[in-house]
Amino acid sequence: MSFFSSNDNKKEQIVIFSGMEGQLLFNGKPAKNTEIKIWTQWKNEEGETTTVTTDDAGNYQIPVEMDDYSSNPLAQLVVSQRITAVYEGNEYVIWNLGKFTANMFDEFGGSKPSAIQCEITDDLTPYRFDSVVMETSCVWDGISELKEDDE
Repeated sequence: MSFFSSNDNKKEQIVIFSGMEGQLLFNGKPAKNTEIKIWTQWKNEEGETTTVTTDDAGNYQIPVEMDDYSSNPLAQLVVSQRITAVYEGNEYVIWNLGKFTANMFDEFGGSKPSAIQCEITDDLTPYRFDSVVMETSCVWDGISELKEDDE
């Protein structure tokens, strides 16, 4: 058995994306029937894309994404996430995130978020906390308690 390859690596389920539900807005009004693209990358260059569509009130639900992972003491887990909204033929970035952990709700500071609203027309605001670096136009209850990355 080599130091660099071990049969002792146990696979575990990790959270690639915690999932979220909220409301998508365009200039303060519901962005109804808008396609939302969720791109995640962690195990290859291409990543994976899933899509959801908002309802007539701009509400959406993005499912949890999990996968198997074999930990390696010589490697750091890095998960990238990007969410875009395709509204009236234009694509808007509403979420860019990199995280270095695999726990549920790490994207939100460790707690399940509530009252998520994403305003397509807002600039992305940068945040850095725990093992997460992100920029988003989304807000939720408790986001103001996270450390903003303007220091």
